[in-house]
Amino acid sequence: MINILSNPFLQTKQLKSIGTRNTKTTSSVSLTTAILSLFTLTVVSYISFWILCNELISSNDLALSDIKNFTLVSGIISLVITFLSYYKSEFSSFLAPLYAVFSGVFISGLSFVAQEKFPGIAMLTVEITLATFIVVYLGYKLGIIKVSQKFKAIVYTMIGVISLIYLLSFVLMFFEIKIPLIHDTGIGGVIWSLFIMITASFHLAIDIDKIEKYSSSDGDKNWSLALGLMVSLIWLYISTLKVVSRISSLK
Repeated sequence: MINILSNPFLQTKQLKSIGTRNTKTTSSVSLTTAILSLFTLTVVSYISFWILCNELISSNDLALSDIKNFTLVSGIISLVITFLSYYKSEFSSFLAPLYAVFSGVFISGLSFVAQEKFPGIAMLTVEITLATFIVVYLGYKLGIIKVSQKFKAIVYTMIGVISLIYLLSFVLMFFEIKIPLIHDTGIGGVIWSLFIMITASFHLAIDIDKIEKYSSSDGDKNWSLALGLMVSLIWLYISTLKVVSRISSLK
């Protein structure tokens, strides 16, 4: 199994230079590497797919519907990888980079399609997502956001409500019934999308708390923690994109 600490440079030089430092310092290097690697892979795949789509659309070699289909496939693969990593955490060092690549393609495709309808929405979504992450992180570090058991219970309840409503919507779809809250492009839809975005932000705080408390010298565990953070960031980005899209449609 691939372990970040198997890097020859870390073994021969970095670990020797650590000397009498504690295990937490060693794990922070390992965890930081995992997080930065996943973030870089996601950004690279996002930009690469965006450039590819732009060139193919410009040359009429690809239709917007084809991009939507490819985006859907990438999203499904990302979801499958997420579930696999949950049940097979020992393979996180392999699954996490795969998730970063496919999720990067997924959100790039979503953003590209949205950009066609609302110019400038992609960059605005990136900015809001990064700003939200910074606010949540600083709020956690400063003690403003306290990830207690009560806080977790509230967040998991919010996630449960979201899941149940979408499950109900899926079932009602077979009877050609739509839940206005989900499909509404008006104020109701904006409020619902904001609720999901806030939930994703709160869950991000839980992942940050896990990283602060449970990072270790185990490379696979750190990959798993880094993957959890990336899943929350991707969820936050998608929910933010939905909020911005619905607000833009009101104009």
